[in-house]
Amino acid sequence: MIGKIRFALLGLTLAALPILAQGQFQVRPSTYSNPAGTAYNNPTYAYDNSPSSYSYINFVQTVKSIRLAVEQWSGFPSAPPGATSMSLNISSSASISGNGFADVEIKYSLDGGTTFTTLYDLTSGSTSRVDSIPLSNNQDLTKIVVEGWVQASVLSANTSEDTYHQINDIWVSGQ
Repeated sequence: MIGKIRFALLGLTLAALPILAQGQFQVRPSTYSNPAGTAYNNPTYAYDNSPSSYSYINFVQTVKSIRLAVEQWSGFPSAPPGATSMSLNISSSASISGNGFADVEIKYSLDGGTTFTTLYDLTSGSTSRVDSIPLSNNQDLTKIVVEGWVQASVLSANTSEDTYHQINDIWVSGQ
């Protein structure tokens, strides 16, 4: 992305759109699903191309419990004919604090969800990152699935857990 432009109509900002060099493209997922547990908040914000919005889940636990959240994003359009230098890009952050157990993961599938590759598996601390996964020139973008996964557990008295996962943006870029 070379820069951003804001379009105004009657003094209202409508959107921030990327300015791409000639021949470059970006596509985003168009759908989401919640295959297990609690749904992430605002799941469409993970692909709305806005730097100020995001999808997230936050578990704060102080009583014995196990909580799970899983969200999947998919529905990428096909790549333009002759596309090259493609990559799957995921901007996310996560944090875990407390003395219970927590696990935060980002995974992706290139085969429609049959198999997944884990980008990260955080069990303590925090991370904020943009991952860029190179794709083959013949990758069928319609088969890409990105999954956010959080499990947090408080299993005994005097234990607490605060687990947060944020998906800022998901996109495929290429030429």
